[in-house]
Amino acid sequence: MARAVKNYGGKVQPVFHLEDLDHDTLVKLAGQFARAYQQMDGHWYDAVAQKYGQEVAREMDKEVWLRNIPPTALRTLQALGHEAKDMAAILKVTQFHPAAGGCPYLYDFEVELKSPTVGIVKVTRCKPMRVYRDKGDMEFVRVMCRDWDIPMFGMTGKAVIPNVKCRPLVIPPYDAPYTRKVEGVDCMWEYTIEPEKGKAKTPRKGKAKR
Repeated sequence: MARAVKNYGGKVQPVFHLEDLDHDTLVKLAGQFARAYQQMDGHWYDAVAQKYGQEVAREMDKEVWLRNIPPTALRTLQALGHEAKDMAAILKVTQFHPAAGGCPYLYDFEVELKSPTVGIVKVTRCKPMRVYRDKGDMEFVRVMCRDWDIPMFGMTGKAVIPNVKCRPLVIPPYDAPYTRKVEGVDCMWEYTIEPEKGKAKTPRKGKAKR
């Protein structure tokens, strides 16, 4: 294997691979790959909307993302080397999935593992939402954040743990039934792992069933 080089700005090499690049160049390239992943969706959406209308584009875009999220989430987790299917896995996936924290051009994510069964995801910067908000297009903000993100964040968790529950704690456009706002947070999500169906909770001491 060739020695890692700062970048690929020199002459063309007959054989050259990702592992031949240094850390900084790999990080930049990963960011560009994630940006291209997101940009392709934008071009696809615009093409469908121009030919079939906004309503069809929105319905199809949601369906495509819901199909794409699970396999990409699992491949992301595999690449990270996290084998356990636990709450930490869900948080790590949101940090590096190319449709989430793995696309630093568009998003900044912060996560908190509150317990083995509870995790919090904060999106501290969501560029797409801010662009449409600043344009005054709150109707599309509602579509993105409510119609799309609620099932998509849920699907991300379920790709790892089928019985996980996900609910928004803070979500644009910050009106009923989600009126809460948090300074420095564009949206916030809570993941909770519930007991599998058919498995009873362990009785507390002193509260044993008779």
